[in-house]
Amino acid sequence: MRKGKKKELLARLTAYPDGTRFGISQDWKGTAAGEPGHTYVAEKLGGKVLFYDPQNGDGDCSGYLDRARGNRFYYFQMNTADLRPGFDINIAVEARKP
Repeated sequence: MRKGKKKELLARLTAYPDGTRFGISQDWKGTAAGEPGHTYVAEKLGGKVLFYDPQNGDGDCSGYLDRARGNRFYYFQMNTADLRPGFDINIAVEARKP
């Protein structure tokens, strides 16, 4: 897992080839050290890095980047293995809604 600030994070993720997927973790502004943060995903497509939150189904959670405590992020690359063949995050999110 690597860490960096927003500008560094975007530069590093943009440097990867299209199709690369990432897990992104951060703590929220206004929280103390040790309080829960959040993890979401990103994917580079068409030269742009797109951010998604599979927990709540947010198809553009790029605004999370401005809500990180200390402007610090952790990320890991996860494009070398699929979650499972035929997995559709949209179906999974809908199935979890009350």
